[in-house]
Amino acid sequence: MKISVGVLFAFAACALAGCATMPSPQAARVAEVGAGMVSGCHSLGTVHGSSLVDGVGQSTGVRNAKTEAREQAARWGANAIVWTHVTQRYWGAELVTGDAYKCARNIAGGAS
Repeated sequence: MKISVGVLFAFAACALAGCATMPSPQAARVAEVGAGMVSGCHSLGTVHGSSLVDGVGQSTGVRNAKTEAREQAARWGANAIVWTHVTQRYWGAELVTGDAYKCARNIAGGAS
């Protein structure tokens, strides 16, 4: 089986830099906010995310883990998330935990 150099290069680049997971439109609408911005919002529970992208792609791993948690929050009907724990390791899984909220007011564009 013959594999093109371009395919190998793309795979190597992805493996070294990490491949970012794009959020769904619903997850993209879940705002990352500070704890002070969710007073009066309804708590929906704790969401979790993880990613095995680490090493030089560590920041991509954290983004992927946050995307996974935001997808879960979106499925629950949340429009805001407050990160309560973000684990960044050079080697090993990136783990995030956050509290998902449903807020009556638009809080998009909050601080992460």
